[in-house]
Amino acid sequence: MLFYLQTIYKVMDVPSNSNVTGKCNKTEQNLTLSWESQNKTTQNNFTIHFVKNETEKYYSLHHFEISLAAEEFPNDKSNKTVTVIHVTPQFKTGLSNSYKCIKEQQLDLTLKGNNVTVGFLKVTNLQFQAFRGDNTTIFGLAKDCSFDTPDIVPITVGCALAGLVVIVLIAYLVGRRRSQARGYLSM
Repeated sequence: MLFYLQTIYKVMDVPSNSNVTGKCNKTEQNLTLSWESQNKTTQNNFTIHFVKNETEKYYSLHHFEISLAAEEFPNDKSNKTVTVIHVTPQFKTGLSNSYKCIKEQQLDLTLKGNNVTVGFLKVTNLQFQAFRGDNTTIFGLAKDCSFDTPDIVPITVGCALAGLVVIVLIAYLVGRRRSQARGYLSM
């Protein structure tokens, strides 16, 4: 058997006239955007699933799935629908807050029922809020992804400051010992 891999880059914007549906439960909510494929024979879908942790008072993006008509891809003559998913829970946010991220983020995509990465989704200028208790249309206080720093940054800064304190303390003690050895008295 001979297998070949073909890399395809496809930029797709979700049309502004997409149909929107959703389900709101106490611990899980989802939102589905649907739009017609290029040949208007199939519906493309983008579904986002949010999960709430009531004990720790946060929610997160649990997973999302994208179903696209095969006709959306060049050189694909099949009439199948391709479904890819991203299942890593991300974007942990307080219950009354929204999540906002302007910088580009890359999310790996796998085929449904498979654990092999087959593509990725690049997202920019993202803001969402789930599990909203009122009917307002304004986002709550945003948790910004630019403030998400990895744990290594504060650990490195702390270690550098501790090393600097040790160096200054050693220099002080050495200087004090030399001045006492010369006969100077400190007051």
